[in-house]
Amino acid sequence: MTAPLHGLVLAGGLSRRMGRDKALLQFHELPQAVWTARLLAAFCVDVACSCRPDQDIGAGPRRVPPGGPRRIHDLLPDQGPMAGLAAAHADRPQAAWLVVACDLPRLTADTLRRLVAARAQDCIATAYRSAHDGLPEPLCTVYEPAAFPIVAAAMAAGLRCPRRLLIGEAARVRLLDLADPGALDNANTPEDLAAIVGSRP
Repeated sequence: MTAPLHGLVLAGGLSRRMGRDKALLQFHELPQAVWTARLLAAFCVDVACSCRPDQDIGAGPRRVPPGGPRRIHDLLPDQGPMAGLAAAHADRPQAAWLVVACDLPRLTADTLRRLVAARAQDCIATAYRSAHDGLPEPLCTVYEPAAFPIVAAAMAAGLRCPRRLLIGEAARVRLLDLADPGALDNANTPEDLAAIVGSRP
């Protein structure tokens, strides 16, 4: 039976390298967390934003603007994206999750469409191969329900990196090549931000 596909925007990071919350950066006239959620909504039955309990991901203190995604609070502090994956699974245990980081301003609907169309439900995940190093891109990935026991075991063993998880399960991960090599370039630092803004037409 096909697991329903839900969307998750990962926005709970502390943005230490950027120096301000990446979920609130605006490249498309909306906070990145909200803009990304709206992209996912075209492919998912529901979209949520993974964030810290005290985090503002929209306009105004501790609230989401009208039309923004619902929240799923990270259950474990300082566990990086893995905490968001675990919280999503606890929220909808039978769901598959299209998981996307909030700091991908070059992400397009076409990139998501190709990923969802290629979804391999007999694998634990369907992901893109990085255009930079050929390794899995874990933060624009469809995670099937079978992935989440592996996530839990990895977290219990102290693993915080979802890329390492996908590498370790390579035989059960479907990897795709990016049609647009820059689609998953992220904005982690002020320098990244300046480069992305400066590259706009």
